[in-house]
Amino acid sequence: MRKKEKISLYIPTKNSSSYLKEVLNSLNFLEKRELIYEILIIDFSDEEEKKKLKRIVSSLDYKIRNKIKIINQKKPGLAIARNMAVKNSKSEIVASIDADCVPEKSWLRILYETLVTENATGVGGRVIELKKLKNIGLGDKWRAKHLKQHLGNNKIINPKFLPGANTIFYKKHLKMVGYYNELYKSNYEDVDISKRLMQSGFKLVYEPRAKVYHIKKDNIFSVVKTNWAWGFYGNEPKVFYEVAKRALFNIYITLKYAIIDLFNLDFDLAIIDFLILPVNFYLDLRWLLKKALN
Repeated sequence: MRKKEKISLYIPTKNSSSYLKEVLNSLNFLEKRELIYEILIIDFSDEEEKKKLKRIVSSLDYKIRNKIKIINQKKPGLAIARNMAVKNSKSEIVASIDADCVPEKSWLRILYETLVTENATGVGGRVIELKKLKNIGLGDKWRAKHLKQHLGNNKIINPKFLPGANTIFYKKHLKMVGYYNELYKSNYEDVDISKRLMQSGFKLVYEPRAKVYHIKKDNIFSVVKTNWAWGFYGNEPKVFYEVAKRALFNIYITLKYAIIDLFNLDFDLAIIDFLILPVNFYLDLRWLLKKALN
């Protein structure tokens, strides 16, 4: 191992206090946690949630608490939060985990060792849904089946992208490609930065042994809205025929999920499938109207 290298670990958060205590406590048990120089929490929460976050931090073990710095985010956007973390970090290596993801003990060690041994610019791990099998709602079951945040069980050199909820990068290379694109407010920023890094000749590695567990709770509407965002951002319509293409996509994705779930006799999940088309139409229209008015 390279003795002089330290890691800045950051967590973007927006009103995630119900998850953050478990996530932050888990950092106490990480293998190679001595590599963590600082923990940056990039916070875009409302005032009540900011107070809860401060109480959570004050209740933590001092070994973790003393490394935490809360940075208040002024403008909305996940890419903005990531850029704030990278630019404010004091280490040459930056690792990220989402505010609703709990890492396995070996998570950081595997990410770092892979970064070094593969001589890579960035490494991403696997996000596993449904760590807790009790009190699983319909939205959580649907997300676990249809919105997987991993690329399989095998290591991949230069994958399509590295999921942003579980990554490590050399900061200098993020800077060289112009950081994250701040047009992406809620997702796709990870896809975009991965593409630009690989187009610039940098090596990325997907390492599924580096695992985190997604503990977010979704209801029916929140998971349908998340599904819309995954398919919309990065594919925003710019001309009329793309609006029509988007409408066809909404029909296709609804039928795709419905056929899968009905074939597997998951009739409860099919309830959500048939909400996709009207919700996507509404959210597309709202986005188009907002863009037209601006």
